[in-house]
Amino acid sequence: MNIGIGRLQRVYHKGLALMLGDRVFDQPMWRRLFGVPLPVYRPHPYLLYELNPDWRSPCGKSRHNPDGFRGLPIKTDPPGGRTRIVCMGESSTYCTSIIEDKDTYPARLEHHLKQAGKSVEVLNAGVGGYTSLENLMRYHFKIRYLKPNLLIYYFTHNDVHPRKFPSLSPDYREYSQSWYEPHNAGSLFGWWSRRTALGKGDIGKLVRRYSEYSGRRKAANTTANPPVAFRENLRALVRMARADGVQVMMALPNYHSSDEADRGWEQVQNPVWRAVWEHRAVVAEMSRAEGFQCFDFSKGIPFPADNKQFPSECYQDAAHFNRRGADLAGRLLADELEGDSWATLFRKESK
Repeated sequence: MNIGIGRLQRVYHKGLALMLGDRVFDQPMWRRLFGVPLPVYRPHPYLLYELNPDWRSPCGKSRHNPDGFRGLPIKTDPPGGRTRIVCMGESSTYCTSIIEDKDTYPARLEHHLKQAGKSVEVLNAGVGGYTSLENLMRYHFKIRYLKPNLLIYYFTHNDVHPRKFPSLSPDYREYSQSWYEPHNAGSLFGWWSRRTALGKGDIGKLVRRYSEYSGRRKAANTTANPPVAFRENLRALVRMARADGVQVMMALPNYHSSDEADRGWEQVQNPVWRAVWEHRAVVAEMSRAEGFQCFDFSKGIPFPADNKQFPSECYQDAAHFNRRGADLAGRLLADELEGDSWATLFRKESK
């Protein structure tokens, strides 16, 4: 039986990472000695976790730069008056299901804007699994110092997951936990669970509370837990960005039951889907109150009628674009930004 050298190497790397753990292989010397690649994520004292800088995919077509963003290294300041756009969000912005960096929606947005003659740099600041709370802190700790001209925030359903708990605090403490202190942390089972999650890149198993609420994380709880934290986190993000002189666009997600939502988000029957449409309505109302613009992906990207149709023309699943969907999303956003309402965003490159 021909297993293949590449497969044996992956088994070897994963086995070492599982057995020896993240604390040992946080040290570059040990990684170089054993030939073990960096994991996708690393712990962060305030954000729970972040992307591991300088990570590379096994195929070499995807990378994290030294600043912890997906893609090529970032220059401190945009050269020559070039417009800098930062795309924030979840795995749907990071584009987890897309292998090559150049095919993600932020990269395609940059491509289409450059094709239109714009001097622009688009940074992919998406992090898989982040909620509005982690994204708010990420802006404060990292993104504001990059001096972007425009911030595009694209959300899907990550802020719905906390609302499934029986009760919910504004800081999502029922949903979040320390990387190094998961349940059963002192037992062999807890140790093995952490090693397995790290080896598989399953960040939710390390920083989210699932097991202790087993059986009580009901979708119906979303009705009893209104999106107060989601609203306030995004309001704070918008006001912080505006205070820094950054323009803001919120991208509204395509999602299930758009036909029901056309009659109002309250008409959507599935409680989780309804919560996503409720979040869309919250952001749309906030845009009127705070004076920023929204872009609605549901108006231009086809979405399947039911889950049996995934992967679809533009989506790998209900939240993640495939290559065609990412290119379409980038093109639609580029067309929007070329409109008159964004005329002040792009400046002539200084000589």
